[in-house]
Amino acid sequence: MWRVLFFLGVIFGTFGGWAAEPLLPAQPPLFSGDLYRLVNDEGEGYCTDGANHYVMFRTHLLKIAADAAFASGGITLLASNMNTVAQLTGCNHCGGIKYHDGLIYCAAENYQAVGQYAQQSVALYDATDCHFVASHPISAGRNEASGLAIIPQAGKHGLIVVTSYDIASAPEARELGLFDLQSFQFLGYLVMNHPLPYMQDVCYNPGDDRLYVAASGPNIIAVTLDGTVREPVHVFDDPKGTYEGLDIWRQTNVIIEVNSPAAMPGGAVLRSISLAGQTNRNTSETMRRRKVKVKITPPL
Repeated sequence: MWRVLFFLGVIFGTFGGWAAEPLLPAQPPLFSGDLYRLVNDEGEGYCTDGANHYVMFRTHLLKIAADAAFASGGITLLASNMNTVAQLTGCNHCGGIKYHDGLIYCAAENYQAVGQYAQQSVALYDATDCHFVASHPISAGRNEASGLAIIPQAGKHGLIVVTSYDIASAPEARELGLFDLQSFQFLGYLVMNHPLPYMQDVCYNPGDDRLYVAASGPNIIAVTLDGTVREPVHVFDDPKGTYEGLDIWRQTNVIIEVNSPAAMPGGAVLRSISLAGQTNRNTSETMRRRKVKVKITPPL
């Protein structure tokens, strides 16, 4: 990500002393090619609709077929948007993305430096051809917007959960912003019991009712819907890049976009960690019918 971490010592300071959480096993690379060959831009977000992969760069959105060739580095490009900020007033950065009901939801903003950000918004793109649909401001939440998750069964109309990378914007880096999925109204925060600085993105797994957060550089951390932070469930083992976007793939894996600076080998790639044993608690039928409770702390 273009907002570079100046140190990784925060990893050990942040997670020291927690109760052990079993590490989820890594899988072979989902994609062995280099997404930089398509666009000269830095990887920021990833999501899936269960049939295709969507990869967001700072100003580019790609829709890629999840076909047999993909695992060996082949790319079947189904659609693209090569200037995702063109219709976003004042924005220069697209971050984490998620698929919901035919649309790609994206955390967008104008980001200049630590503590210097504005125009936080959720931008919507059509999942069929990636064209821009609409943008909704979320600046009512004081935090910077780096990524997002969607919990359709929570709240009155569903919830959008927004992460903040910029620790200057979130008191002690303990807050996840919560917005109504229908109106985009700011509702408050999911306040975590432990700080998670440098949050890049978040995804919701309905199979175990957990949020999985990419934070503090190379870590995936599980967070329950009452704000309880677990020890990292996976720690990145490749120093060439950091975890960026992530999403749940067919209820079996967490897919993570790993971003390396363009000058380094590997570029933007996709990795996978198994959710074996994590997703069996809630059946598909249960997930469709039930309401999900998220602990919301109203804004002051």
